[in-house]
This record gives sequence, structure tokens and C-alpha cells, in this order.
Amino acid sequence: MPKIAKTSKCIVAGMLAALSVFSITACTSEGSSADTPSQAQTANTQPEKTYQVDTLRMAAYGGDRGGPNPFLQKSGGPADQKVRYIFDSLLNEGTKELDPWLAESYSVDGNVYTFKLHQDAMWHDGEKVTADDVAFTVNYYQKHTPTSQLIFSGDYNNLTAKVLDEYTVQITANENDSTVLGFIGSMFILPQHIWESVEDPLTFTDEKAYVGCGMYKFNSYDPTTGAYSYIAFDDYYGPKVAAREIDFVPVSDELLAFENGEIDLAGISADLAEEYGKKDGVGIISKDDDMIYQIYLNHEKVPEFADFEVRKAIYQAIDRESIVQNIWRGYGTVTGAGLISPTNTRFYTDEVEQYDYDVEAARKVLEGKNISFTLTCPESYTGMAEIVKKTLTEIADRH
Repeated sequence: MPKIAKTSKCIVAGMLAALSVFSITACTSEGSSADTPSQAQTANTQPEKTYQVDTLRMAAYGGDRGGPNPFLQKSGGPADQKVRYIFDSLLNEGTKELDPWLAESYSVDGNVYTFKLHQDAMWHDGEKVTADDVAFTVNYYQKHTPTSQLIFSGDYNNLTAKVLDEYTVQITANENDSTVLGFIGSMFILPQHIWESVEDPLTFTDEKAYVGCGMYKFNSYDPTTGAYSYIAFDDYYGPKVAAREIDFVPVSDELLAFENGEIDLAGISADLAEEYGKKDGVGIISKDDDMIYQIYLNHEKVPEFADFEVRKAIYQAIDRESIVQNIWRGYGTVTGAGLISPTNTRFYTDEVEQYDYDVEAARKVLEGKNISFTLTCPESYTGMAEIVKKTLTEIADRH
């Protein structure tokens, strides 16, 4: 979904799958991105000297997402993101691989994972972050499963942690699996000096429950409205954040709230991108949000779909570029047969066999076949469905 904003310097990223509009009154770094909270670039007031932005106000999607810690958060990406402002993990998702984060470096030897921590990392209450905290977190999570940490459920609920020195910890998994590093690396690290006395994390709602070592400190949370507020942590070991404060503001209509100056960033549909792009003081950010649109074929209702050549022909018959241009106004990318977008450099591979748009090849396979089926979709997908229907109907009409 595109997003818009008001800005003194229009910052436009490459055209991908999603757009944002943003408002900004001052910016000292042209061309910077907003992929992480440390690179936030929107504002509505004059920034303090040490920040590009004083306050960044964003819409609070979906209302209450639970308290921003690993136990009180609700399941789902938006809730996880709100926790990640406060609590850091050992690793962070990079463009092609997992990058060191709270861990300054790491190594892998089979099912043994060794992490060297940043020695200047601090908890928000001023205590130092050490390997003891990581080892404690592993043990605590195995007794009290956090909301979104899958590593501590099922077959993976068997990790051992060994402290090698004050800033080095070794974690051993019971299995050698390609996904384990990601699970271990993404777990939110807890401060031992706070959580070691907490017997039931689900009832621990004291403000200490929101002490982490992330780039932002907990400021406030209102479960009745879903409002969240964060303040930059000046002693953060990592990159300098751009916004002094981040507020998630409850709104009923995101675009209207943006127009009224209540928030600084809003999502827009692709058909509004050109309109907002012409407005003074409005910048557009487009980013790849990895939203993939798929067609599912029901083999039970239509036995012909069990034939690979038929499925391939249907795939080749759909003009996906037409969907990108006509439905998304060019703000999108045609994915490959492996579903992952070419813009997703971490997971995309061109080794998956591709089937380009080829009407003639599709017609040769489908010629003489009498295949009847119903295409169903949510109301918001109707435009895409119409293009698919039109393409397949044209092939059928020429038989």
C-alpha cells in the first residue's frame, strides 16, 4: 500500500510494491530510508539539535496490540514491531543474510552458535548487558514461552546456553537445522536482574516489564485506545536514531488523519500516488512489503488442474505485468514461479524455473480441453480477477 507525507525535502525511494506519504519539517540527510526505527525520517515539529525529527506520529493499526514486551504482546507482525523498538535481539534481518545486532559478531559450528555481544550495550535502567542476560533469557523462555518465539515450542524447545565470558555466550540446539539460527537470533533478550524474580510474566505489568536495551525506551501504552509512545535511548550502542519520540496514534481514517495533521505518515492506494506526488511538501516512499497475490487451484473441484501442463499453461496465460500496470499503477513487481519477489534479495533465487507470459504456448496446451471453473476473490481483488478472467476467456474464445 502506498504511503504519503508532507516534507520540506521530497524523499522518494525506488518504485516497489508499497508506497508511503510522509510529512517532515526538517531533514539533514537526503535520500535516507525508513526501513528501521533508527532511520525514521518524518516529523511535524522542529527537531532538537541531536535529532532530525522531534516527534514521529504514525497510525496505530488495529488498536491494542498488547503490552510491548515478549509476553504481553498479541500475536502478529504489528505487535512484534512494537516490542522490537524496546527489546533488541542478537541478530537482525539483513538484505541477504542475518546481520549482527546486539551480538557484535557470531559463528556457527554445526548446531552450536556462539555470540559475542557489544560491550557498550546498556539496559534502559543503566545496567550493562552481559552474556548472563542471554543465557538467562534462553532458560527463562523454555519455562515461560513468549508470544512469538517459535524456537521455544515443539521440537526446538531444547536449547542449552553456556557463558564463555562476560560478553560471549554459546547456545547449543538439539537439532542442526537451517532455521535455528534465525529463531535464536530473533529472540528478544531480557534483563536478568529484572526478570529473575518474575514467576508469572503474564501478570507482570510493572513499568520494569518494559525495560530493554533497544533503541527506544518505553514511554506510555494505553490498552483502551491502542496508543503507544517511545522515547529515544541516548545511550544506545547502535546507530543514532533520527526521531526523538515515536507515537502510535489511534485513528479511524488514516488518510483523513494525515490530511488533518494528526499523523505524519499514511498509506495510500496506488491510484492516489500521482495525485499526492504533485502536492507541495508531500513526499512518497515506495518499498517492497512482500505482499504476494496468488491464485489457488482446487484439484478436487476441477480434476484437470492435477495436470502440471494445464497449471503451467494457465500460469503462462495470465498477463501479470498488465495487473501491475493497470491495478497497481506500476507500483509492483511481477514475481517468479517461486512466489518470492525479485526485489527480496535475501530470499529470491533465479534458480527456480520460470514460466514467462506466453499466450501461444498456453493456447497449444489448452486447445481442445473443456475446463470450466469459477474464480472467486475478496472484493478488493476484483480488478485483478477481471484481468485474469479476460485473459483466460480470450484463449477459450479462440479454440
